[in-house]
Amino acid sequence: MLSFLALLLGGLAFLNLSPTGLSQGAQTLYMPLVHRACEVPPPSNHLALLAGSYLGGQGAERLTSVDVAADGSVLVGGAMPGYVPSGGAPGELLGGGDGIVLRLDATGQRVLSLTRMGSVVNDLEINQRGELAVCGDFGVALLDSQASRVVWSRAPGNGARCTIAEDGTVAVLVAGKGYTYDRAGTLLGQWPIGGNAQSDIAIDAASQTVIATGYSQKTINLQVAFLKAWSYTGASRWTSYDFSATAVQAENLGADTRGLRVAMGRDGQLYFAGRSDGSNAIYTRDPQAIDRALGSQEWVRTDRYNDPYNNSATITWYGRYHPGTGELEKGQFLLARLSTGRGNTIKPLAIMADETGRVYLVGDTTLSIENRDSRQVAGVTVGPYALGEGFLLIVQPDFRQRLIWTPLAGSEGAGGSPLTGVSTRNGVAALVGTLTNGTLITHNAVQPTSSTLPDGYVAVWPRSCN
Repeated sequence: MLSFLALLLGGLAFLNLSPTGLSQGAQTLYMPLVHRACEVPPPSNHLALLAGSYLGGQGAERLTSVDVAADGSVLVGGAMPGYVPSGGAPGELLGGGDGIVLRLDATGQRVLSLTRMGSVVNDLEINQRGELAVCGDFGVALLDSQASRVVWSRAPGNGARCTIAEDGTVAVLVAGKGYTYDRAGTLLGQWPIGGNAQSDIAIDAASQTVIATGYSQKTINLQVAFLKAWSYTGASRWTSYDFSATAVQAENLGADTRGLRVAMGRDGQLYFAGRSDGSNAIYTRDPQAIDRALGSQEWVRTDRYNDPYNNSATITWYGRYHPGTGELEKGQFLLARLSTGRGNTIKPLAIMADETGRVYLVGDTTLSIENRDSRQVAGVTVGPYALGEGFLLIVQPDFRQRLIWTPLAGSEGAGGSPLTGVSTRNGVAALVGTLTNGTLITHNAVQPTSSTLPDGYVAVWPRSCN
């Protein structure tokens, strides 16, 4: 028996397995509990889903946001007039309404709850503790992890975007201003974000920093993206981009730029996604020193889909930044290509990063992403292209390899149907969007067919290497 145990345990060490105990009388026999080594997943034409489903009824549904809780459950925000999932009537908070927080299990195959509040939930975010921040025309509220109880709510105006830090501090974007509240709902600060348009807000507990993005109309024909940061109480911390028209013109960087999305990744870094109308853009420069061109380790180019030559279309820039300083660590363009080789439009609508620093990006695109027609989702080859179809991109932490880049169009195509939210946590990833035309690919669906369009759509998949 002892020699058998020695052989078994030696085998476990060789195979990178860990033992677990099974009691046999006075002795404990150790049997292997398999732990697969965390290997870097190869690039793939196939997105293997746990679930892909329509969400909607006879009304005009619109999904705006998604997040993944620590237990793997998926939370979806938006508006779903009249939708009642099987298994029970929805709950109501703050007077109810068409706005929703929908909870799915970690497989995306079962609805856990539906809570109604306001006319629309514009954004939501849950932290590791299970504190859920939501915002909409009702303002901003902190809910419990099951969206069944209001911890506190405030009404500074229409909450366009909101975020919650791991310390429970909530930030919300309302009519061009930032508002912050502590865990108890006490107002910490409010201040104007600045610029001509304000698009998103993020918050970092480690540096106690609030970050916002948008753009400024510097001249009649020049828009310049900004990325700005403040303390929890509104004291200015740093500014990236937002260069003067004189500085931009002196460097011959005439492309209009707009900041669209910011998010704190699960790796503790800040992620930014913006657009550029053409390639001659400020993103090719140090975000805090326009006269310094980025080096090859900062601006990563590997092929014609991230090197924006021969392009005048609206394309995407995304990058990883230090939340405490606004310094760029690594960034990259993303563009579609016509068969002629010319660049074509692709726009970001949400960004996130997992615990390893892999980047997740969704939005809408024109013709054509790389190898579009050979992509598969849940074992099904994607359907025909239509203008403005949604896409998902997953990129390695070093930005040198795309793991997944795919539309989710079904057999009738899915034009004018952007993907608007993406998130990941603890091995689960999810996205949402709104279908306005055609079909999307479904799999293990809680609702396999669409009803009256527009309908919501959600997809959930397992993330490699937790």
